[in-house]
Amino acid sequence: MEHRRAIAEVMSMLGDTPLVFDGEFSYVSFFEDLEIEGFLSSKI
Repeated sequence: MEHRRAIAEVMSMLGDTPLVFDGEFSYVSFFEDLEIEGFLSSKI
């Protein structure tokens, strides 16, 4: 799945820093931001 690849890439960039999603987390916003920053293609 594309979202797992994207999250894995973000986690690898963070190193030992925890990746925490709170109750207000939105996958849509997350993927839009990654796409804007050039981390994802628009195939999602």
